[in-house]
Amino acid sequence: MKAKDAWDEEVDVMKYVLYTEAELTQRLDRHKETRINESKDNLSTFLSLHPIQWTDGKYYSVTSEKQALLTSNLALYQISTAAGQPFKLTWNSTGDECVEWTYDNLAALALAIGVYVKPFVSHQQELEVDIKACATSAEVDAIEISYDAVLAEYLDLHADKDVTE
Repeated sequence: MKAKDAWDEEVDVMKYVLYTEAELTQRLDRHKETRINESKDNLSTFLSLHPIQWTDGKYYSVTSEKQALLTSNLALYQISTAAGQPFKLTWNSTGDECVEWTYDNLAALALAIGVYVKPFVSHQQELEVDIKACATSAEVDAIEISYDAVLAEYLDLHADKDVTE
């Protein structure tokens, strides 16, 4: 790759500034990192706006924070049970107060959330690989960061089931 190809954005003032090949590569790498962070931020926002509908008809948040809390809640229940100590297992749908759950039902919800979220996370990882493979800023900019098609595919695959968006 030639230095002039590493950063091909044409800005009137900038096209007359000479950069070393290392500087151009650094600029491209920063641009890639910005776009990768954008893909992660967009995923986080997308998941916060698209909760999963559970078999009870209610919606449950699927953000990474809620997933971590849910996993922790289930782990605490298992530890408490193994130690012979009571542990009240509770969880809430979006906008509602926590209610008591059985372990089996809450574990099933956690698994459903994992199945729901996995294709979105995989898509973000694919975007990251594609961005890192770009040789120019124009190629980086040409990558569309969207999760709508992943949602549509998920809904098509799960249209006959009770658990949908």
